[in-house]
Amino acid sequence: MRLDTESLRTLKAIVDSGSLTLVSRILSITPSAVSWKLKRLEQSVGRKLIHRDGHTIEPTADGKQLLSYAEIILSTHDEAVQQFCLSDLQGRIRIGITDDIVVKQLPKFIEGFQRRHPKVRLELKVEQQLTLLNWFDQRQIDVAVLPLEPHRIREEDTHLWDDELIWIKNKNVEYSLDGPVPLVTFSPNCTYRNAAIEMLNENGVDYYICMECPSLQGIRTIISSGMGVTLINRGLMDQSHSEWPQGEVFAMERKVTFIARATPLLPQRFREIIVNELKSALVENPKSSRKSQLL
Repeated sequence: MRLDTESLRTLKAIVDSGSLTLVSRILSITPSAVSWKLKRLEQSVGRKLIHRDGHTIEPTADGKQLLSYAEIILSTHDEAVQQFCLSDLQGRIRIGITDDIVVKQLPKFIEGFQRRHPKVRLELKVEQQLTLLNWFDQRQIDVAVLPLEPHRIREEDTHLWDDELIWIKNKNVEYSLDGPVPLVTFSPNCTYRNAAIEMLNENGVDYYICMECPSLQGIRTIISSGMGVTLINRGLMDQSHSEWPQGEVFAMERKVTFIARATPLLPQRFREIIVNELKSALVENPKSSRKSQLL
């Protein structure tokens, strides 16, 4: 017995729409062709797959079971087609992105995108959030992918995933609020630097900046060395880090959202493809297959 994907797609469309006539329009085939595909599928499996009661169409128990497999088969089939089908898309796309995504998720996007769209020239720029936002507004980049606090997000932005901001330190070093707190920060073009300083000032905490660095790896390394504390995404903690308990006195609850912001100046089809491919490559399963990232 063999199950062809078009018959499975027809069965799914019939159950989803509840109408053979509507399916014929969706699939651009005649109503008789819809009936024939369904009949052939029922003959292949030797089971009745749908039940008709007047104008109502419902899957039988066997139909429901086959549909559960059909979802997997069609999804895998369509993904394989997408992977190996070269598009006619062409042009130039300038993407601004923050450096944690470059290290973690960006290679997967580049590999897949260049294979599927060989006529598109990718140009990547890596910087911090405020710089990327300025570049976007000045039309120096076409798409910005970055983490933002809620008040900076626009209605047209595409949501990727969420994370929370926490204070972290070396797990073997303690920092009290009795003396100046050594603060490790990103450079001024990072919104997290402003958030950290704002929290310390609002709570009357004395501090000094012991290190300022634009690099995510630099920040993580210096925190691991025990030089100070920083405000960062929870997903960036490693085995040498722990939360700074004194940070709890700030009573903060700050969420950041990773977004993709694409210029409306791009042709709609181009824009949709870029954003969808970014979302597909960057967002697998933030809670299990990877850790959410900061900058």
